[in-house]
Amino acid sequence: MKITKLNLVIISLLLCLNASTAELIRVPLRVHFLKSAVPEVNAPKEKTNLKELVAEANRIWKPADIEFFIEKQDVIEADEKAARAYADLFGMDKRAFMAQSNRQLNRVIPKFKDSVFHVVFLHTMPLGFGGRYFPDRGFVLLPQMKYAKHGKSPTGKFHDGRTERPLEGKVVAHELGHAMSLMHEKLEDNLMTSGPQVRGIKRGTSIAEKQIV
Repeated sequence: MKITKLNLVIISLLLCLNASTAELIRVPLRVHFLKSAVPEVNAPKEKTNLKELVAEANRIWKPADIEFFIEKQDVIEADEKAARAYADLFGMDKRAFMAQSNRQLNRVIPKFKDSVFHVVFLHTMPLGFGGRYFPDRGFVLLPQMKYAKHGKSPTGKFHDGRTERPLEGKVVAHELGHAMSLMHEKLEDNLMTSGPQVRGIKRGTSIAEKQIV
């Protein structure tokens, strides 16, 4: 794995955790909401209950004695040309979208100078994507909402009958797990268990001891 400045921040945090497992490690988050004329990208702050999402993520991370807090939040301008190009990728199959969307999303989001935990919100992502971590850029990207119409559902609805789903705190906790250097797992009821390769394994929010020591 490529060692970035953010990785070094993570390593320092984990060393502190190992040195004193009873001491709470508080991790600051700098949160950014993208502003754009492109509906798929534009993310109004009032559409996200940020405090509730972070509170749920903290409940999940409590066994690791790690607590995230919002240090700063702001609105940032998206690159409009890249935002339109990103929206044009909707309708592609999952593999094609993955191959092309990283390039556009890297252009959509301005560069951050500080090596801290950055969280960026855009409005939506297709095909069931709940979020993504960009290790070379040091940020987590999260959609405010997922729409069944952008997935593969023939009915235009999710399994529970809804047509849209707001972001959940467990998704935030999962993506922050990647930022904390955790990889996907194949563990029953684990926070980092994800992806088509783990079909049949129950996903959940638990954190294994090997992931926090």
